[in-house]
Amino acid sequence: MNAKGFASNRFVKELGDPDTEKIAFGGVKHADGTGNQKVWKYRPETIKTSSCEGEECTECTDPSSCWHGKGTALLVLQVPPTNPHSRFVFEAWASCGTGGGTWSLNVYNKKFENGHLSVYMNGAPEATITKAEVEASKDQICKKDKKCTKLRKTIELTKDAHVRVEFSRTDPKLDAYALVAFVAENVDSRVDRCMGVKDCLAKLGDGSDDGFKLRSSNKLQLQCVEASDPATISSTCAEWTGCLSEQEQLINIKSILRAAVGTDVQPDVQPEGFLQASLSDITAKPDDEECVDPSIADPESWECECSEQMFAKCSSGDVETCLQNLMCENPGICDSWKQNHCSTSPSLMAQRSAKSAMINGIDNNLDVAMQGKCSQ
Repeated sequence: MNAKGFASNRFVKELGDPDTEKIAFGGVKHADGTGNQKVWKYRPETIKTSSCEGEECTECTDPSSCWHGKGTALLVLQVPPTNPHSRFVFEAWASCGTGGGTWSLNVYNKKFENGHLSVYMNGAPEATITKAEVEASKDQICKKDKKCTKLRKTIELTKDAHVRVEFSRTDPKLDAYALVAFVAENVDSRVDRCMGVKDCLAKLGDGSDDGFKLRSSNKLQLQCVEASDPATISSTCAEWTGCLSEQEQLINIKSILRAAVGTDVQPDVQPEGFLQASLSDITAKPDDEECVDPSIADPESWECECSEQMFAKCSSGDVETCLQNLMCENPGICDSWKQNHCSTSPSLMAQRSAKSAMINGIDNNLDVAMQGKCSQ
């Protein structure tokens, strides 16, 4: 427990029945609980972060400037006035599997300053949380400090969903701070299996700077999977691509990244280039809060949410072009991305027309449980 009487993993002991499976989408390192916490799985790699100012959002590769893991299971945001952004986002794909379970966001008042939280599900506002609301909570968590409370906001999930949590800073001249726990209880094992095993994200949850940067940046991921020798990028890159190859997912992830980001990256960059990617290279401008920008959206959640439907439509020929065409035809994709990736030249329009039977009706054939990226 720290000087303020706050234990980073105290919340684990107070949530739910110890006989059920639970996942905390936070912390510093991928791990499974031990002892009386063995039912818990800590999965920081399932979270993708970004920072925004106005309509411009940037993938975050510096933990000190955005949401990042803290302790065993928490997510923390601590930004100084010198940070140029006013909104800070973390997002995750929430799979309810067959049982739904209970999903909740726990917000702690001792670590909540200069802003408010907004929760979105599939782009639609779900809740707004203020410091006053958290302070009014009667749920005390600190034994020595009766004013130490948390607010537990339950997120109702009846189907798979994209969950986005955004902290909006009130005064840009002051520090901003928030501490939360995003957890799921009594959930289907598919939640952990798809994101953690199928796409090998556990390899990026090793607690290293390399792992955080690679997880956070689609462009860096594309550089990694395109490298002829991933070890020249980083050891984390080599482990991740090795796992993807073993799981027979490398080709799919590479195709999705090529379609979403583009193919204008150097396949064999040096480690310095990998670790010091210019923020201007990974910046995108979503038109509004509800559209999806594939260049910064989570490619691993694309793979979990949409892969069967998308690859069924793109089973032959130029797979990357076909996937990109599907994104171009989806009205939920940001216009700014389409302007840069969806050509209106006669040749490409003719090519797209030839594939119209494959593209037409894509969303009607997608599972109605899939929202956000997969639906219109």
